[in-house]
Amino acid sequence: MDGLAANGAFRRAVTRGERIDPARAAPAVVSVLDNPQLSWYGRGVIDAAVRRLVELGEQAVRELPPRLPELAAELARDPEFKAIRTADSRHRRVADWITNHTDGQRVASGG
Repeated sequence: MDGLAANGAFRRAVTRGERIDPARAAPAVVSVLDNPQLSWYGRGVIDAAVRRLVELGEQAVRELPPRLPELAAELARDPEFKAIRTADSRHRRVADWITNHTDGQRVASGG
């Protein structure tokens, strides 16, 4: 479960469908996903890894406040962010940027 949660592609995935391919990269998981009698167990492993990611995301959110001034200054210097003109695009860039600064952990959006 922790190994699966450490997989970058698994961490970036949003839906169950997006998580299947990265899960298949783990030999222990693919063996149960491909077995019709055990596929329920594979789904349980994926669900457990997702729960772990939620815990890690919550931890990342708790650790952000002391870093906000530093992170905001760094983001303000980011040329890609500066070039963006729409609020929606900036919101997406900030979400991706924060993910890159929280060891790949997605954090809940405030908006």
